[in-house]
Amino acid sequence: MKKLVALFVTLAMLLSVAALLTGCGGETDDVEDPVETSGTNVDASGEDEIGASIDLRSTTDTSNPATDPYGKYPETVTFTTARQMDVGANFPEGMDVLNNPYIDAVYEKLNVEMDLQWQTADYSTKLDMCIVGDDLPDIFWVDNYMTYRELLDNDMIQPITDAFRSCAGEYMRDCYATYGGDIFEPYIEDGELYALPATYNGYQQCLLWIRKDWLDALGLEIPTTRDELVEVAKAFMEKDPGGNGAGNTIGIAVQSTPLGASNQNFGLDAIMASFGAYPQQWIYDENGNAVYGSITEEAKQGLAYLADLYRQGIIDPQFATRDYSDAMGLITSGRCGICFYSWNLPYSASEFLSANPTGDWVVLEAPVNDAGEFTYAALRPDNGVMCVRKGFEHPEILIKVLNVEFDMWRGIDQEGYAAVQPLIEAGTTWTAPMLTGHFNLEYNDAVVRIGELTANYIEKGITPTDTTEYNKQLCENAKRYFDDPSVADTEGWICYMSRYIASNSLKNSVEVPVAFHYATDGMGLYWATLEKLEDQYYMEVITGSASIDDFDSFVSQWKDLGGDVITDEVQDYVDSHNK
Repeated sequence: MKKLVALFVTLAMLLSVAALLTGCGGETDDVEDPVETSGTNVDASGEDEIGASIDLRSTTDTSNPATDPYGKYPETVTFTTARQMDVGANFPEGMDVLNNPYIDAVYEKLNVEMDLQWQTADYSTKLDMCIVGDDLPDIFWVDNYMTYRELLDNDMIQPITDAFRSCAGEYMRDCYATYGGDIFEPYIEDGELYALPATYNGYQQCLLWIRKDWLDALGLEIPTTRDELVEVAKAFMEKDPGGNGAGNTIGIAVQSTPLGASNQNFGLDAIMASFGAYPQQWIYDENGNAVYGSITEEAKQGLAYLADLYRQGIIDPQFATRDYSDAMGLITSGRCGICFYSWNLPYSASEFLSANPTGDWVVLEAPVNDAGEFTYAALRPDNGVMCVRKGFEHPEILIKVLNVEFDMWRGIDQEGYAAVQPLIEAGTTWTAPMLTGHFNLEYNDAVVRIGELTANYIEKGITPTDTTEYNKQLCENAKRYFDDPSVADTEGWICYMSRYIASNSLKNSVEVPVAFHYATDGMGLYWATLEKLEDQYYMEVITGSASIDDFDSFVSQWKDLGGDVITDEVQDYVDSHNK
């Protein structure tokens, strides 16, 4: 009964803290297929450099399938699972979630079969019901930290430490090594690893995207400061280089939740950062103590600036009612020529080229602060976890299945890569056919690695060799557009703009450390109230219905309503992890 009561309490508060805990900005569906390169992070002794606070070095024993990364079981082993439904997965004819090359390879290589108990678009709600009913699948995805903590606190999941040690393949170890041990620490309890974190690789901070053809048409220089950006936006709106008609060009495309993460696509965090403000992030103050970034003096200055931009009409006057798709429509239709977005905008704006055949973009790290730096708050390194139900006999299957899947997807297994080509050619959502669904496994510096490969190929003629087939194709696509934009297809434009132009713009960003990414006990009690208070005040200030002069009153209220309690909890965490 105690367990069930705790779970019901948790379900009631999950919605209020979900945005804080996911660690992602913008629309999740816009994240492009992961990138990868070959490489290793193994030292001369052969020991991996993951660096977690527990020993995760390899204990592989190939004499036993349960301790061999690719060992085949003598008898078929079945595991139950569930998954987030990929709407619009676009499978080739004859393939689906239960019939595709990944399913076949896992069976052929490991003698393992998947029993998919359910899939739904409303995954989190369904999983919550399974938790309350104590009816969990053997291996399953958890998309926020509070749910993970409830599973752990109620003894519903089992450690996977030994499974990782014995079965983590070379690619998996290499990927995690690029993050250091921090990616594991939130999931280590009493010397055991209780969940496998999906990686959320670095260099996802939003860049400034501006229509270069519009700049050229008006004879304007590329802006680097916030005030220069405002002048460019005004010129775009008033002089209409896109031919939208008087009053129809939007200054900056913004969606209805514009603040809170460095990778908040169609957000305004980059402008706030130019003031040294990082809303909704737990950063360090000048004394090294944790402080909530929405209540600092720098946040007050940045918020006042945004209010002025809205008053001038620079910020989309309709942003408060625009969702992600609406904001994207402003870009693809050519109604707006400025936005903040991560390196992979072309993957989600593929319609832009056909609607704007002569359109061109410049991508840069801007606006800079008074010291000439472009700063951003460090991103959370993980994006959900895979867990194993307590009592499942083969927890190592999670690790082994991931080895097979990502060897295929990355092209490490060339035969497997060839087998998934029909999925790639059909444009199938990359997560849809995998047994582990939305779990990602990626090098932390993958974006800039592929950017360098592409630049070397385009600029120096260095053919990529020591890498995967997937990467080679990306380079070929980018070069095809570079060589002749007039005949290149959309895929060529996408790779050119994202892999070559945008990825190689990530050169001088300054990462601001974040003290805390996860959740405390007090957040379960107070966060819904605090979040509502902040969202309402910030929105009202930006849109002009509240005064920036009331900022100090807002901060006092935030502290009194539980903010001070949570701050103390966060500081306790910081102190305990910085000893």
